Amino acid sequence: MRFRERMYRFFAGRYGWDRLNWALLWTAVGLMVLNLFFSRLPVVYFLLYGLSVALYIVIFCRMMSRNIPRRQAENQRLERMWSAVCGEGRLMRNRFKDRKTHVFRRCRKCKAILRLPRKRGRHAVTCPRCGRHFKVFILFSGKQEKE
Repeated sequence: MRFRERMYRFFAGRYGWDRLNWALLWTAVGLMVLNLFFSRLPVVYFLLYGLSVALYIVIFCRMMSRNIPRRQAENQRLERMWSAVCGEGRLMRNRFKDRKTHVFRRCRKCKAILRLPRKRGRHAVTCPRCGRHFKVFILFSGKQEKE
C-alpha cells in the first residue's frame, strides 16, 4: 500500500495524456513503420529512428510536466488546427453529398460559403453572416423541372 501511495503522490500535479500526445505517439509509430522499409539505407534508417525516439521522449516529458497551462496551450493549438482541417473535410463531404440538389456560392464580402437550392435562373440572396444582398445566376437545375 505504501508504494501505491508514493506513486499517487508522485503523479499528483502532473499533466498526463491529451490529444497532442496521441498525435505525437501515432507519428512516432508511423516513423517506426516507415523505418522498416529503409533498413538498407543506414542514414535514413538512423534519422527516422532518432526522430521517433525523440518523439517518445517529448511525449514522456509532456506527460510528466508540471507546467499544466503551457501544455494546455500546446494542446489547444493542435485542437484549433485539427478543427480547421476537420471543418474543411466536413464541408467538402457535404458539398459532394448535396451536389445534385444544391449549389454552393461564396459571399464576396465575408467569404462565407452559402448553400443554395439548385433552381435555374437569377436569384436574390442575402448572406446570413454579413447581411450583404447580391444576385446569383444558376445555369443548371438539379432535377428535370416539371412544367
